[in-house]
Order: sequence, then structure tokens, then C-alpha cells
Amino acid sequence: MFDSPTYTGDCRLPHDSGKELSPSNLTHLGVLYYNFPPSSPTSAASIEDLAKARHYANRDEITVSPAAMGDVYEEKIKMFYDEHMHEDEEIGYILNGAGYFDVRDLQDQWIRIQVEQGDLLILPAGI
Repeated sequence: MFDSPTYTGDCRLPHDSGKELSPSNLTHLGVLYYNFPPSSPTSAASIEDLAKARHYANRDEITVSPAAMGDVYEEKIKMFYDEHMHEDEEIGYILNGAGYFDVRDLQDQWIRIQVEQGDLLILPAGI
């Protein structure tokens, strides 16, 4: 993960500030990181245990790709580019592929978190 200054290019591309951060930086923000490789026989049970411990009742699975979304892909992904907050925790588990979550730190600086297959992030409400 890297801190990221204001960026105006393609949000799907890496934005490497050259300043690497540790997972403990995320912990200070209330962001939780786990890795559950989908190919591991224990991952499904571990995710289920985590969901029960955090009292999650619902799950959605989405595929974000031009192949899955067709002509609406470019328009739909723009919603991810605008800064927004969630009233509840946001959970992202990457079954396949890779992507980014951008969050602000306590000094209001952007942090870009790269996620890959098996990564699970929990972002606290209001972030």
C-alpha cells in the first residue's frame, strides 16, 4: 500500500508515491486486512467465522469487468472514482483479479490499498 497525492489520471492504474506503508497504518484507521486464498480448503470456513463474529447478515458478489458488465462498464465504474462514505462497514473480498481501495488517513492524505486475489478488507463506517 502507498500513500497517494491527488491524482487526476486513470483511477484504475497504480499511483505509486514511492512511500510504502505498513499494514499497521491501516489498523490505525480502523481498516482490517485479511488474506484468505480462494484455493485454500480453510478459507471459506474462515470467512464464515469472520462474518458470524462481525454479525454480517448479507453478502453480494459482483464481477467488475467489461466482459461481465458489457456496454455499461465504463459508466458504472465511475461511481468508484468519486469520494463517498458508507454508513456501515464496507467489506471487499477479492475472489479473482485485483483492484484498489483509496481511503484518507488521519491527516486527510490519500492512501491507496492494492488488493489481489484472496485479500479481504473491512473499512469502518464513515471512511
